[in-house]
Amino acid sequence: MTRARLVALFVLGLLLMNFPLLSLFSRERLLLGMPVLYVYLYGVWALVIGLLIWLMERRRTTPPEENP
Repeated sequence: MTRARLVALFVLGLLLMNFPLLSLFSRERLLLGMPVLYVYLYGVWALVIGLLIWLMERRRTTPPEENP
Protein backbone atom coordinates (compact mmCIF):
# COMPACT_ATOMS: atom_id res chain seq x y z
CA MET A 1 0.00 0.00 0.00
CA THR A 2 2.85 2.35 0.78
CA ARG A 3 4.38 1.73 -2.65
CA ALA A 4 1.15 2.80 -4.35
CA ARG A 5 1.03 5.94 -2.23
CA LEU A 6 4.63 6.78 -3.07
CA VAL A 7 3.89 6.39 -6.78
CA ALA A 8 0.81 8.58 -6.40
CA LEU A 9 2.91 11.21 -4.58
CA PHE A 10 5.49 11.13 -7.38
CA VAL A 11 2.79 11.61 -10.03
CA LEU A 12 1.24 14.44 -8.00
CA GLY A 13 4.61 16.18 -7.73
CA LEU A 14 5.23 15.67 -11.43
CA LEU A 15 1.87 17.20 -12.34
CA LEU A 16 2.23 20.13 -9.94
CA MET A 17 5.69 21.06 -11.25
CA ASN A 18 5.00 20.92 -14.97
CA PHE A 19 3.80 23.22 -17.69
CA PRO A 20 0.07 23.75 -17.34
CA LEU A 21 0.21 24.75 -13.68
CA LEU A 22 3.54 26.54 -13.87
CA SER A 23 2.18 28.81 -16.59
CA LEU A 24 -0.59 29.91 -14.23
CA PHE A 25 1.96 31.23 -11.73
CA SER A 26 4.47 32.65 -14.22
CA ARG A 27 3.50 36.28 -13.64
CA GLU A 28 5.41 39.42 -12.79
CA ARG A 29 3.69 39.80 -9.44
CA LEU A 30 5.31 39.63 -6.02
CA LEU A 31 4.03 37.69 -3.03
CA LEU A 32 5.85 38.23 0.26
CA GLY A 33 8.52 40.08 -1.72
CA MET A 34 9.21 37.10 -3.97
CA PRO A 35 7.94 36.31 -7.47
CA VAL A 36 4.75 34.22 -7.39
CA LEU A 37 6.36 31.43 -9.41
CA TYR A 38 9.13 30.97 -6.82
CA VAL A 39 6.63 30.96 -3.95
CA TYR A 40 4.59 28.32 -5.78
CA LEU A 41 7.59 26.13 -6.59
CA TYR A 42 9.01 26.24 -3.08
CA GLY A 43 5.54 25.71 -1.60
CA VAL A 44 4.89 22.63 -3.76
CA TRP A 45 8.37 21.32 -3.01
CA ALA A 46 7.80 21.70 0.74
CA LEU A 47 4.38 20.07 0.43
CA VAL A 48 5.77 17.04 -1.42
CA ILE A 49 8.60 16.63 1.10
CA GLY A 50 6.13 16.96 3.98
CA LEU A 51 3.85 14.31 2.48
CA LEU A 52 6.84 12.04 1.89
CA ILE A 53 7.93 12.37 5.52
CA TRP A 54 4.37 11.71 6.68
CA LEU A 55 4.14 8.57 4.53
CA MET A 56 7.47 7.22 5.76
CA GLU A 57 6.72 7.94 9.42
CA ARG A 58 3.32 6.33 9.09
CA ARG A 59 4.91 3.25 7.52
CA ARG A 60 7.36 2.93 10.39
CA THR A 61 4.64 3.12 13.06
CA THR A 62 2.19 0.62 11.46
CA PRO A 63 2.53 -3.04 12.50
CA PRO A 64 4.37 -5.30 9.98
CA GLU A 65 1.32 -7.45 9.18
CA GLU A 66 -0.51 -4.35 7.87
CA ASN A 67 2.51 -3.10 5.94
CA PRO A 68 3.70 -5.69 3.37
